[in-house]
Amino acid sequence: MTAGFEIGPHPAAFDGNTYANDETSQFLNGALVNNRAIPFPDNGLGVMVCLRPEQWWYIAGGMADADANAMKTGFSTAFKGDVLGLVETGVIPEMHVSSVPLKGAYRIGCWYDSRSKKRFNGDDAKPGDAGMYLSFDQEVFKEALGSDDGQGLGLFIRYGFANGNINEIKHFWTAGTRYKGLLPGRDEDVLGFGAANGRLSGSAGFTALNETAMEWYYSVQITPWCVISPSVQYTLNPGGNDEKDNAVIAGTRLQIAF
Repeated sequence: MTAGFEIGPHPAAFDGNTYANDETSQFLNGALVNNRAIPFPDNGLGVMVCLRPEQWWYIAGGMADADANAMKTGFSTAFKGDVLGLVETGVIPEMHVSSVPLKGAYRIGCWYDSRSKKRFNGDDAKPGDAGMYLSFDQEVFKEALGSDDGQGLGLFIRYGFANGNINEIKHFWTAGTRYKGLLPGRDEDVLGFGAANGRLSGSAGFTALNETAMEWYYSVQITPWCVISPSVQYTLNPGGNDEKDNAVIAGTRLQIAF
């Protein structure tokens, strides 16, 4: 559901984002890959449809097995019970600033989860759940006029809302930036920074009402087939617990493509 199709150069899968949508080449922290307020299931069976009435506008809808289990075949759980349905629409304009074309994508969507979920206050389970989300990205600076190589500066922001009576995260946002080709002679290298914040439900038993994560990464193109990406992450109130020390995670991702 998060990587199904593309509209032009922009991911149009649900909750897509040009600069924060792929843990294999962008941010490692899952909160900067997809919206944590959306109850995406494991990989399983589903159906998606995308319509493009205009060059700059698309509409997408989809339905997936909400009980999918990545350790089983899709047919073992497919549509025997509950489903997750999503509807999304977005505009993908090309803005011109001083005659420079700058691409962007602005998406809004909603979801419905048919599963019955227990309320945190102990009342009867609530049948069905719903929420909404936003995902924006925009080029703001391009190094080479007329070029489509992606070099330059881009910004992104996400937001999600869910029912705090039955979901641990009721408000969720991320924001960040990405620069490709920042250093002279390193046109394929990418520098990225992002921050994510989850506003936690006060009914879910957390000792902190917010958890915040930040990540910096620098992707170095060693050869056309080898990329190494050092990354540093910093998390405040990890696990929604203000009694724990803040967490620092440093690592490196190595990719070799044959």
